[in-house]
Amino acid sequence: MEGLFKRLDKEGRGKIGVNELKAGLKELGINVDDESASVAMRRFDSDNSGTIDFSEFKSIAENLKQLQKAFEEIDTDKSGSISQAELSILLAKMKLGIAQETIENVITLFDEDRSGTIELQEYFYLMAYFDELKYRFEQFKKPMKNFNWVGPLLGLGADNQAKINLFISKLKDLKEKDKKAHSVMDFTQFVNEFVRAAVNANVGIGGKTAKMRVTTKRSAPSRAETDFRLYP
Repeated sequence: MEGLFKRLDKEGRGKIGVNELKAGLKELGINVDDESASVAMRRFDSDNSGTIDFSEFKSIAENLKQLQKAFEEIDTDKSGSISQAELSILLAKMKLGIAQETIENVITLFDEDRSGTIELQEYFYLMAYFDELKYRFEQFKKPMKNFNWVGPLLGLGADNQAKINLFISKLKDLKEKDKKAHSVMDFTQFVNEFVRAAVNANVGIGGKTAKMRVTTKRSAPSRAETDFRLYP
């Protein structure tokens, strides 16, 4: 993989841009469109330079390859898409026991062409979104006063501040409920409650802005952090 990176890095800077990233992933058999490559770049470009180094390229490639492999194993008829039932099986393999109601809402959120199924690129967006929820869940468990991540995560701007505030109040209610129960909410519960709270707060979670919600920039996660891998 290092040899591939050096070929992509034609100027020898030790960095590559999004076009080179997409070309490199294609050589590795990972099928990404422009938006998927851009989402990966945004999340791993820790210094906002518009480029990534070899370690970041390797992390992106390894994670997407694992995710694509999992998708292809579930897509037994090789249709290039998976049904709601197949998505449920796939998430269960990732030890994400997501409630059926949540699966239905997830399909609504990420099925951009309204086909009733999830295609590979939509699946990449979905997993990036779950990765973002995992990151926010780790913050949620700690004392926190800053909820400015809620709007961008839901794809809502300042003109929807009332909806954002309503959703934040739902999140705070969840945390108080957890505290009173003297229990620690796990990630699966958080995802179930998060999506349900979004629906109950009448926050519009569907539509073509789903991919744009995954905007958090951070350094490449380690195996122990927030990326989803089927094969430890």
